[in-house]
Amino acid sequence: EEAPVLGMRLILARNGIEPGSVPCRMRLATTRCTNALLEGSGCAPVLFVTAGFPDLLEIGDQRRLGLFDPVPRKRPSLASAVVEVDERTDREGKIIRPPDYEAIASAARDALADGHRSATVSFLNSCLNDENERAVVSILREAGFQFVVGSGAIHPFPKWLPRCESAVIESYLSPVLRRYLDSVTRGLGERGELLVMSSAGGLIDRAGDRAIDSLLSGPAGGVVGAGATARAAGVEKFINLDMGGTSSDVSRFSGSFAYRSEHRVGVARISNVAMKIETVAAGGGSICRVEDGLLRVGPQSAGAHPGPACYGFGGPLCLTDVNLLLGRLDPLRFSTPVSIEDAQGRLAEMVEQSGRLEEDLLLGFLAVADDAMANAIRKVSTAEGYDPAEHALQTFGGAGGQHACGVARRLGMQKIFSPADSGLLSAYGLSQARVERVVERSVLSPVEPQALVRL
Repeated sequence: EEAPVLGMRLILARNGIEPGSVPCRMRLATTRCTNALLEGSGCAPVLFVTAGFPDLLEIGDQRRLGLFDPVPRKRPSLASAVVEVDERTDREGKIIRPPDYEAIASAARDALADGHRSATVSFLNSCLNDENERAVVSILREAGFQFVVGSGAIHPFPKWLPRCESAVIESYLSPVLRRYLDSVTRGLGERGELLVMSSAGGLIDRAGDRAIDSLLSGPAGGVVGAGATARAAGVEKFINLDMGGTSSDVSRFSGSFAYRSEHRVGVARISNVAMKIETVAAGGGSICRVEDGLLRVGPQSAGAHPGPACYGFGGPLCLTDVNLLLGRLDPLRFSTPVSIEDAQGRLAEMVEQSGRLEEDLLLGFLAVADDAMANAIRKVSTAEGYDPAEHALQTFGGAGGQHACGVARRLGMQKIFSPADSGLLSAYGLSQARVERVVERSVLSPVEPQALVRL
């Protein structure tokens, strides 16, 4: 069973209810798609693109990766192969040349024979008229492709590059999300209903979900939960610090949530409305090390296994160990048994290798982590014209409370709000979220009041 289904069954069993005997409605936030992007474990699609533009994704917007690298690098593409299609739609949306359907069918058979099962279709000017795209999508589905995405249906906006990128990402992640949600749906039974949290903080029915809508699903749940608890306590302006085991997510509320129309996950750029959340690699499991004489915290993480050194499984020195050795973490109230001796042993090794004092290392690592989180908060506040000192700092996640004072001090923030059961705030946010969906539409007309009213 998937973990959410197992949790549901345990809850029902504790209350003497047989699974399947009552209808169940599950609200789910997932990081499956995010992890698949970061780990490169999605299903790379075949890209069918207008002839003459096979390198569209590799060229991108022509900005160089690693500006000072001696050897320039191309942008990585999630597409496994590219098929050029001889077709053309003009800038008015008129079809000048329809695709060669026989050639497309032949290319589809070759791709299927090579083991491909996912495809993306992205043509020039399909935001104005995607008739050619829809025709090719139908041919590919009839040929046997399991997942086919047209860019005009995913992101119907004029800029071709973000439209194509978003469609490729949808094709890349759809198999991963579909398998996972199908498994959860089966576990709910015929009378079950599944609602999925979107990156914009709303709940979407299972039938209408898309992979690109779920990339910030988990963090968005925490933001919604934080908003509900802060407003209930009378806090009107606040900045959220969600610190977990691998990373910390920060967001701002100044009368309303902040959104953005484009966001990044790893090397991928997604053109889709999402809550404005900045992520920094500073969590309880972030590895602390001395590199070229400098103190570093993250981005590498010890994960759940082996975890920090104090877990007793031979892990490296992590931020959790630093807090434990500084007396900022009570081992008697920690949910996992911890070993101070193991953490002290890793610190002694680092002292010997670096020649620094124990206290200097511990306080230094703490300062590096606090600075990283404070800088992330500045991106969602100061960089957008909001003074963080006018906001309360709301901390949640398993490690948020340990760094709240240090982060607030760096930003001049006077109030810290820490709700009860802050480690469960993302789940609480799911219970508070509304069923909603953000719909975007391209308006290609003069900016005149009469014209906009008619639209």
